[in-house]
Amino acid sequence: MAETAGKKEDKSLHSFPLIRHTDMPEETMELCVTASEKFATNNKSAAKMIKESMDKKFDIKNLLYMFFDGSLAVCV
Repeated sequence: MAETAGKKEDKSLHSFPLIRHTDMPEETMELCVTASEKFATNNKSAAKMIKESMDKKFDIKNLLYMFFDGSLAVCV
């Protein structure tokens, strides 16, 4: 951990999904992880895969906000 102005900051990267908020079933997180892994170098393709799957299953009132692989944030 690095210290900045007397506060410790955790600079470690996570290799697992970190859910900040969701009201969707676990399969949603799994889909986001699958798309992120499948298209690791192409976020646009990952987003397209997630959007198309979510449009078929959920209403606009649902939300998933997660981090994956330490540097990728997904908001569905």
